[in-house]
Amino acid sequence: MDPPCSPPFFVGSVNGLICLFNRRRDTYIWNPTIKKSKKLLNSSWGTSRYTNYGFGYDDSRNDYKALFIDHCGNSCNGELSNLRVVVNIYSSRTNSWTTLHDQLQGIFLLNYSGKFINGKIYWAASTGIHD
Repeated sequence: MDPPCSPPFFVGSVNGLICLFNRRRDTYIWNPTIKKSKKLLNSSWGTSRYTNYGFGYDDSRNDYKALFIDHCGNSCNGELSNLRVVVNIYSSRTNSWTTLHDQLQGIFLLNYSGKFINGKIYWAASTGIHD
């Protein structure tokens, strides 16, 4: 049972569905049980050197969502004030992407992949970069 992209990078898994992407940033939701996948519409995520991501299920809206968070710009002396944060959210219910700008200003997510717990995605975060 081969994943729909190669090499696959794991975003997250919930309810038997797996979200993956490849080096070209093609993003897929894959159901390995029935051997089917869906390639998501193109998005502008992944334009930065550091991207966080997550995949989860929104029970209140009956909607699977993929999130990609790009940190754009440079940090200076451990300060994050020069970073722009762009959040791209894919909704399976609407088959579309929403882009939010600067919603996480001054916050740097420490782990690439978020953890899906009780309907929410969580990341460890910091307000500064420390060596």
